[in-house]
Amino acid sequence: MGAEPTLTPEWGEELVKTMEMGNFHYPESLKVFIEKAPFTYGYWCHVKKIFKLLEKRLIEIAKAISLNDTASLLSSSLTGIESEEKIAYKDVILNLTVMFNRFEKFKNFSMKEFETLNPWSFHQPRVKWGGDVKYSQEWIFIDDKKIKVQDIVNHLITYPGVRKAEVFGYPHPDEPKKVQLRAVVQLKNRTSITQTAFIDFLNFQMPEPVPEVIHFDYQNFWEKGERGQLNFPHIPFRKKGDLSPVFSGPTRWLKKDPIHADLRPYLLETIPSTRTMDYIRRRCRRLLRTLQNEQPTLYVDLCFNYFNQLKRPQKGNLNSQWLLTEIIFGLDEAVTQRKHGRGNIKFPENYHLNEDRKEPCQEAWNNHLPKIKKVLEAGKTYLIVLDFLAKIWENQKSDKDKLSLSSDRLNLYLQSASVPLIKLVLNSFSEDLVPYDVNPASLARALVMLKVEEAESYIKDLFESGKQKLTQEWLEKFSYDFDDAIYSQQKDVFTKGANKKTINLVLLTLRFPWAGRKKVEPENLE
Repeated sequence: MGAEPTLTPEWGEELVKTMEMGNFHYPESLKVFIEKAPFTYGYWCHVKKIFKLLEKRLIEIAKAISLNDTASLLSSSLTGIESEEKIAYKDVILNLTVMFNRFEKFKNFSMKEFETLNPWSFHQPRVKWGGDVKYSQEWIFIDDKKIKVQDIVNHLITYPGVRKAEVFGYPHPDEPKKVQLRAVVQLKNRTSITQTAFIDFLNFQMPEPVPEVIHFDYQNFWEKGERGQLNFPHIPFRKKGDLSPVFSGPTRWLKKDPIHADLRPYLLETIPSTRTMDYIRRRCRRLLRTLQNEQPTLYVDLCFNYFNQLKRPQKGNLNSQWLLTEIIFGLDEAVTQRKHGRGNIKFPENYHLNEDRKEPCQEAWNNHLPKIKKVLEAGKTYLIVLDFLAKIWENQKSDKDKLSLSSDRLNLYLQSASVPLIKLVLNSFSEDLVPYDVNPASLARALVMLKVEEAESYIKDLFESGKQKLTQEWLEKFSYDFDDAIYSQQKDVFTKGANKKTINLVLLTLRFPWAGRKKVEPENLE
């Protein structure tokens, strides 16, 4: 595979064949295809098939572990020995979690949205991709006849005024199981072609089969008043009552591509429906639940790999993320799902204040503290995931390694409004000195998120025990920030008056030095 490969539908077809034959040798190719393949006609069928094959393989591995089947265990690469016949365990896990992430974030696009968005957003999720994506196949079967697409393209571009062309198969509108031949023809300019002359060219100079539907485009960008398509009455499959032929308006092109016309706008109708994606996500969730029951250790390993796909900042509302909710809150009956398991997740009021663990396979999670430590120290995944792992870490009473958190991670966790993450950091301060680069405002906002008695306990430990070596300047800055944080934590203080927590927090501010009002010069204001 070159430095800038071109992704093609045949790529997915070849991967499926090798996986089905049990003779798999292309882990890097599989990873690229899973990450980059658009969910459109020619690709989506292979994406679905690969998912089902990976799912089947993972269940086989789980059963082999449960039965202590050594031979299968080796072929699964769980002992570090790569199988020469079947896809390795690490590749199964990696590619499944990439699929989980894409399925959870997938969004159906309309033509209007596609016009206004960066075209690369059509590849969900958006990715940096050095290669190209080709949407048409090299060969298409029409009525069991194998047709080389490039031959048709070569004939189309011989017409004067045609800059480039692309031919693709498309589900027939009247017979979805039948393939309809379509083409996109990009013109050099608006006046380079006339409808009558081009139809004569198709009728008398183009060899069979002739594309049934022709889409026209120009080298410039969108002109919203002139979209449509040209249907030819002489083409087979055309039925009485179909629309009269009209020229299409322009669509958006990738100008860097000198060869292929851009098919993406014409394939929007072929992306999977919301119902289809919901079915796929339910199937992913069933896989998680199967592993919870049959092989908890493997399940937790899968979850860690999934967390690696979830990079901050969090994208999308947790209410719509079924898989992440299953992993973190799967045992909580108070967390429900609308539409009989097919709608958004519904959380109880003030659920973010709940510090109890509600995840399945708790014992298996407890046995993975080194991995939890690594994720917490990196701090690159979603805050809700870090919150979840912090609960597990703080729940362990046995000896465990000390966390090594950078100042960026310390400030991030203190400002996160997550009580488990806040306590994780504050408990580390009970053993070590507060680093000089911890922002006083971060610590102040962390303390007001806690219950008053908890905040008072941490204040005693941090400021009154004599262990910390904090400068007078730092303490004065903290006193201002603590006062500001107390004011901010009760949004209705002016309309309803200070509540009990606010009053008690205000009393705690009396323990800190107060330098009085500071005069701020205008030139010092940012």
